Amino acid sequence: MDSNLLRRIYTSEATAAFATALSLQAQVDHNVAVEALGDGVLVAFGPGRYVNRAIGVGPRIEPSDVAAIEHFYKTLDLPASVQISSAATSEALDLLTTAGFRPAWFRGVHAAALPMEPRQETAPGSQATAHRIVAVDASNLDQWVATLAVGNQISSSTARSVSDEFALAMHRAVGSIDSLVLDSDDTPIACGSVHIADGVAWLGGAATTPAVRSQGVQTALIRHRLQVAADNGCVAVAATAMPHTTSARNLVRAGLGLIDTQLVLIKG
Repeated sequence: MDSNLLRRIYTSEATAAFATALSLQAQVDHNVAVEALGDGVLVAFGPGRYVNRAIGVGPRIEPSDVAAIEHFYKTLDLPASVQISSAATSEALDLLTTAGFRPAWFRGVHAAALPMEPRQETAPGSQATAHRIVAVDASNLDQWVATLAVGNQISSSTARSVSDEFALAMHRAVGSIDSLVLDSDDTPIACGSVHIADGVAWLGGAATTPAVRSQGVQTALIRHRLQVAADNGCVAVAATAMPHTTSARNLVRAGLGLIDTQLVLIKG
């Protein structure tokens, strides 16, 4: 993939994270914070919540950047954390490790330039299921939020509260377009999101209820969101997934190649 397009993808990721943090700030009373750092952004959704790390910084990182990251999270009583791409310089890694940052987890970044050639592949062993995909608005927002939680098999009340507030923040963030999949009885069975920032469509918020997994629903939903991205004039589409997961395989089948690996480091 062209290096300029890759840079644009990462800039858009930071922009989308910034928008979601601002949306969350507007709806909850706990201490959500967000701050720009170079081309990236420092994000803190709060303890036990989904995003508490620096996003989009690098590939070069200066000592002043490390100090800014440490100060930002220290004031919020959160462990300092930073997400870097495989393009990070050795000097950047040396600075972070010297400051006490250690690898915590990593994930793959999948992307493709638009327009894409249409694909019709389905997952091996999948079965077709009758469904329709509808846009999320005020009339079905509660269904979309609930489907995300059910699809992710969230059971505890605390985890459900975190999931619901994050889902609402995503939906209300500038650039977000959400979809809900209904079966033949109009029962919600899956959901997914597109967040458009700087001409790049990020796929996220995807979940399928357990009863209809391996029936090609997410494959259809990915295709639908690719069309949404194209209809909105995006130049590329991107998504992240943990390695060797169903989500990663679905993205590859849809034509999104593995273009990079993101490493998350946490101090301590």
